[in-house]
Amino acid sequence: MKNILVIGGTSDIAKDFILNLSEDFQVIMTYREKEKFTHYVKKNNLKNVTGLFLDLSDLDAIETFDYIKLNPFESIVFFAGIDIIKPFKLISKQNILDSFNINIVSSILILKNLFRFKLLKNSASVVFLSSISGYSIGPKGHSLYSVTKSAINGLVMSLSNEFSKKKNQI
Repeated sequence: MKNILVIGGTSDIAKDFILNLSEDFQVIMTYREKEKFTHYVKKNNLKNVTGLFLDLSDLDAIETFDYIKLNPFESIVFFAGIDIIKPFKLISKQNILDSFNINIVSSILILKNLFRFKLLKNSASVVFLSSISGYSIGPKGHSLYSVTKSAINGLVMSLSNEFSKKKNQI
């Protein structure tokens, strides 16, 4: 059975993704709200899905998470993200920190730790969800979302270059 890690697993798009996976996958999905996770798994009678509490806004918790208890993954999919919709003039410092911490910093820390603890199998797939807003003009009020999705796009291009020749060997 293939082992897949889904970060930000209780978003609607992540839940649809998980439902469309075959039973050949053992899914480990992170959640911030246990009730949402439990309801989703029970409602869909998912036997191959296990949840892990991980609040992506808590960077210290990401760093101290017990990665050793995980088995290596064939695939990791990052669905994490928030979109704080506000006109640019009304964006607060906390809005900026929340957007970057959840949309990009948490993903970098998680991926770094997955490499550190050798939790990616050779030729593992690592997928980050981005947005057209990261490449082109986003809708009004979505400037923070657009800039964090642009950061993801830059991260993916750089990581592709760095690891394509190494086959995930660190």
